[in-house]
Amino acid sequence: MTASRLPLVLLALVALTITTFLLAHVDTGAFAPLIAFAIAAAKASIVLVAFMEFRRAGPVAWTAIAVAAFFILLLAFGALTDVALR
Repeated sequence: MTASRLPLVLLALVALTITTFLLAHVDTGAFAPLIAFAIAAAKASIVLVAFMEFRRAGPVAWTAIAVAAFFILLLAFGALTDVALR
């Protein structure tokens, strides 16, 4: 990553953090967890690409990230299902 992109990454992460804070004070109903997970996934993706240089990773790293993403989605689906069925 070049140093010229770091301010853009910082701006994106700060903007998403401010968005998270502002949406915490808005009544989004049942979509609140989904919106929070989406914003968190966007921030995690930015960190993966910008700082961990994920684009240059080998197949083992891609597999590890895919498995981790699958389990995170599984946990999120379980949490959302639990909340919806209460």
